[in-house]
Amino acid sequence: MFVKKTLSPPLLLCICTGLSTLLAAQPPRPQDDLFEHVNHEWLRATPIPDDRVTYSAAAETVDRVEQHIQNIVDELKAAPRRSADAQRIVDLYASTVDDEAVERLGLAPVRDDLKRLEEINSAGRAAGVAGHMASIAAGGIFDVTLATEGRRGLVATVRPGGILLPDAAYYLSPSSEMLSVRRDYAQYLVRLYVAAGQSQVDAEADAGRVIRLETRLAEAMRVPPSETEPRRATLDEIAGAWPGFDWGAWARPQGLDRARGLILVNPVFFERFAALMSATAPATLRAWLRGRYLTAMAPYLPRVFSDARFDFFGTRMTGQKRPRASWKRGVSMVSEFMGDAVGREYARRHLAPESLAAVEAISTNMLGAARESVQSSTWLAEADKLAALSRLDRLSWRMGAPDEWRSYAGLSVNPGERLGNLRRLRDFESRYRLTRLRESADAREWLVSVHSVNAFYSPAQHAITLPAGILQLPYFDPEGGAAGNYGAIGAVIGHELSHMLDVRGLAARASGLRAHVAGFEASPGVRINADLTFGENVADLAGLQLAHRAYVRSHPGGSADREFFTGWARIWRGQSRPDFARYANETSPHAPFRVRANGPLMHLDGFYEAFAVRPGDGMFLAPSQRVRIW
Repeated sequence: MFVKKTLSPPLLLCICTGLSTLLAAQPPRPQDDLFEHVNHEWLRATPIPDDRVTYSAAAETVDRVEQHIQNIVDELKAAPRRSADAQRIVDLYASTVDDEAVERLGLAPVRDDLKRLEEINSAGRAAGVAGHMASIAAGGIFDVTLATEGRRGLVATVRPGGILLPDAAYYLSPSSEMLSVRRDYAQYLVRLYVAAGQSQVDAEADAGRVIRLETRLAEAMRVPPSETEPRRATLDEIAGAWPGFDWGAWARPQGLDRARGLILVNPVFFERFAALMSATAPATLRAWLRGRYLTAMAPYLPRVFSDARFDFFGTRMTGQKRPRASWKRGVSMVSEFMGDAVGREYARRHLAPESLAAVEAISTNMLGAARESVQSSTWLAEADKLAALSRLDRLSWRMGAPDEWRSYAGLSVNPGERLGNLRRLRDFESRYRLTRLRESADAREWLVSVHSVNAFYSPAQHAITLPAGILQLPYFDPEGGAAGNYGAIGAVIGHELSHMLDVRGLAARASGLRAHVAGFEASPGVRINADLTFGENVADLAGLQLAHRAYVRSHPGGSADREFFTGWARIWRGQSRPDFARYANETSPHAPFRVRANGPLMHLDGFYEAFAVRPGDGMFLAPSQRVRIW
């Protein structure tokens, strides 16, 4: 995926640190640092907003789109007559920004869930409650991804979980920084428990129990790479192999009992997890799941909860200075749960047919370049070439906006019930997704809103999606030249094509990227996690190479290579707060902005020719060290 999303923070992009020449009066030469040469003025003039931990070209575009959505909501509110979907949008937005109503209701909307948590008296009961929490996106213990295997049915991929801190190292590292984080995490849990009605003494005892349990879970995640091969099994097989956890009780509320199978990523963890659950006291299980639930629900509860979550996960962990404005939260809620309804209005106002046609032409040329690259490859076996060409021939595209829009008939929204709306929306979405997933994968269906500033390849649908949100500056300039657009949106398309191809031998072919990327710093004194970012680094390089080839083949004799590489560098302008830089280096599959911009260029001969890069220049890499994928 071009930019990977997560739930917390809402938009996890990349990191950028070490802007050592940021305050310099003049930008460096392009031969020494193209990222800063191109983005120098932007970096000097664009501070990170207080409500963000990172700010970038993508974030700027998101801000622009959010303002467009806000304008749409305002127009719908002012309209004398509204359609059913327009009314739902207006009411959902109103409930999200009505903080006074949330304060008046207090904990009343979650009393039943809190009671269910307090009734946990065994590991079996805890499994059922955890499954219910996952079904309503309220702090489930595992990361579960659903997909279909053609017409054969639903398959769920399950990844290890159960810890609230970002990574096992936060629990296991003896460093003073991690010790400080764990102390602050304990205080955060105490704040939640006290706000929910516990005494200070009981809250402190429960926080200690939770950290001890999560530390055990972190230890269980530490498995040698040789033992992490995913395991596929039925729910009955898992229950028989690891009986310490009631897998059926966990699966049923989520509908996973109807899946053909589960793919367990790092199966050794799940074996250890089941044993740990059976040996854990009910009091600890109650505190553990209560902390997860209150953390997940904090944005929809009174400020004492949302403030506690922001102070720890926002300010303490990432350096964010201020929560997002109320109107932005309203826009996010509308975009997430009524994406097609508001997206239809967005596309009508902001998707130009001529822009769509131009991007379609670029995509066609990108496909041609990919076919040529596969056919001319000297390292691919003939069988692998044929398989790759077949995948290219069968690829589907979704660009701009869908031909058919989703219906929200039957969805009930109340302007005075933020949490009530959230539950109904999640239930509505869950039932819709399960219904769709039981059917054969439909390449026409959109899995994201058309105003998303993103691009991605869906293996289940074998389709690349380019929503209307990304078909704008700096990714696509309708008034700009071809070179810059190929370096920007063309390279984005190439990135997704590279994910789609993922041919045998690719990792070995690109292995030199690990050592190259590991030579950069994520923050002062901290090397980039080259293993975590390897897949995305390969896609960046392969995609840029495909885009350059597509530009050259479609514009023979052109002399605008500098504009091509400038377009690429421009889409990676960005910077991050130091705390978030360290956090992202442990959790994000994407390298820092500067490295995503400069790193791939150092492997392209065309870049050396365009800017006359010579030995001794900052971006020079010896020919023998350059990775050539296509």
